[in-house]
Amino acid sequence: MATLRQLIEARIKSEVDGLRAVAGAADMQSVLQGRVSPPAAYVFRLRNAAGPNTLANAVDQRVNEQYAVVVVTRNVGDSRGGDSSDANEAICDDIGDALLGWEPAADAEPMEYGGGRLVSLQDQFLFWQETYTTARYRRAV
Repeated sequence: MATLRQLIEARIKSEVDGLRAVAGAADMQSVLQGRVSPPAAYVFRLRNAAGPNTLANAVDQRVNEQYAVVVVTRNVGDSRGGDSSDANEAICDDIGDALLGWEPAADAEPMEYGGGRLVSLQDQFLFWQETYTTARYRRAV
């Protein structure tokens, strides 16, 4: 069975044109230190947060799951990064079109946008992280 990360990765591959690479990663450090092929998107699970149990002799918890999508573009002709920032924003918009409202699994709520931030402008690459959230329920009865 595919993980949510794998399903998000597959969705981006099938819905977003023009990316040279779409791959999974363990964390931000592995993206920054690894080999990148821009324009690219790298996906990893960022964090989970469980709500309180709602049952008395069993477990029923809503778990919010947050995934990072790191978009990498090349920055060569503009020392301040404006051109790569524009290219990056266009890719982020396309990824948002693919993920927002999409239900990644039968037991998952539709994906929502969680925010974005500049991670780094280094070695002629711009790294931007978008976050997307969904929720699932953990049950033991």
